Amino acid sequence: MGFGAIKMPDYIDLLYVDPNFVRQGVAQYLFSALQMEALQAGAKTLFTHASITAKPFFEKQGFKVLGENIVQTQGEELLNYHMAKKTPPLY
Repeated sequence: MGFGAIKMPDYIDLLYVDPNFVRQGVAQYLFSALQMEALQAGAKTLFTHASITAKPFFEKQGFKVLGENIVQTQGEELLNYHMAKKTPPLY
């Protein structure tokens, strides 16, 4: 259905949901698990580079755009967004 990865302690490296499972809470579940790992590792801020399609999801999670990036891959230029979010306190 999906997968995610974090480069500890604070960088959401991957968050992917199969198109057949979008809008079913999979991304939210994965993000929550990654955020908990980051909190337990002591992260005060989370960072990611989000694609155009992932940007709205991360904004809903409280991330703000820090800047735009053009990434070159296989002869194509892709736009992504460097984003950050202050983490909530871990109780």
